[in-house]
Amino acid sequence: MADLKDLKGALVFAMKFEAAQQATRKDRHPIRAVNESDTSNSSVERLERQMRSFLNRVESLMSQKADGKKTLKCWTCGREGHLQRSCRARQGAETNSASQKEVSEN
Repeated sequence: MADLKDLKGALVFAMKFEAAQQATRKDRHPIRAVNESDTSNSSVERLERQMRSFLNRVESLMSQKADGKKTLKCWTCGREGHLQRSCRARQGAETNSASQKEVSEN
């Protein structure tokens, strides 16, 4: 320290001292070694299989929904494809009963 006669010399000494301290200091968190294995390929393949099965399930659900409405069943005649309010058997029965009422009134 005796050779420090000016500010420039003190700055050079401080820089050298700091560099030496940093070089000898141990890291608090040492880097751990990582082993590469083939499990990454198998996990990727497993994920791809799961994604394919998931997409297939979604597509099947979408096709079921796109097929159309639920089949409607008439409560009067029991046939599928129409409701009670548009049942031909009921309409025919109503017209027959209406015509019978007219005949009985006359």
